[in-house]
Amino acid sequence: SKVTIGNNLQSQQFIRSGWLFALYAKVKRANLQSGVYDLSSSQTIGDIIAKMAKGDVLERSIVIKEGYRREEIGAILEKYRLAKKDEFLAKTEDKEGYLFPDTYFIPVNTSLDKIIKLFEDNFAKKTAGLKIDKKTIILASIVEREAKLDGDRAPIARVYLNRLDKGMKLEADPTIQYAKGNWEKIQNGDKKIDSFYNTYLYKSLPPGPICNPGLKSIKASINPPANDYLYFFHLKDGTTIFSQTKEEHEANLEKYRSQIAN
Repeated sequence: SKVTIGNNLQSQQFIRSGWLFALYAKVKRANLQSGVYDLSSSQTIGDIIAKMAKGDVLERSIVIKEGYRREEIGAILEKYRLAKKDEFLAKTEDKEGYLFPDTYFIPVNTSLDKIIKLFEDNFAKKTAGLKIDKKTIILASIVEREAKLDGDRAPIARVYLNRLDKGMKLEADPTIQYAKGNWEKIQNGDKKIDSFYNTYLYKSLPPGPICNPGLKSIKASINPPANDYLYFFHLKDGTTIFSQTKEEHEANLEKYRSQIAN
């Protein structure tokens, strides 16, 4: 918030009054841009606000959230004027799943290749020592989009592995969303989309990750504890209801009908 920024600037002795900074920024309706700035205590509050509204930074701070797909990351890079979305997508066609979600501080004028390498190097650093392969990351990417609570990540991963072991289709909604190119709720007709990412049609993991999973989902997908569940759904509060049989699953759907998440 403008108040927080003002207080930070005051504590670092760039300005005398954080409150006055916030008031001035509000009056000017200034849209302050995040990033690392080269500031001086000799600058006026107006000068600093003008600089921050312009986005004249040394570094830009961006947040890549767990579960973002390449298109979403590209949009962020373009928003902060670090790269063109189309150029980013063209250079990362085979990198979905390996662009690690995190907060990054990227110097202005950093090349796109270096930005991509920054994401990949962070993935390698955070997953060092873990026994992972492409299938692990594919599974983790589905878990990332499905799990609502941390404690449900591993059980959900095991459900998918159980279904694969039994030759069942995964029937994971996020895989269809990936095929469609958005995260909007799927409709019944979407389940007929002819794509190898459509796990309502094909009895295997999709050919690649459907997003860039965080470390919790990756770890949860490495040999998750055994269970006998084959079905699950979510309640509005994020709770996951697991079932061993289709009959039990349908009974639970009826039991929790009013509490089921949309």
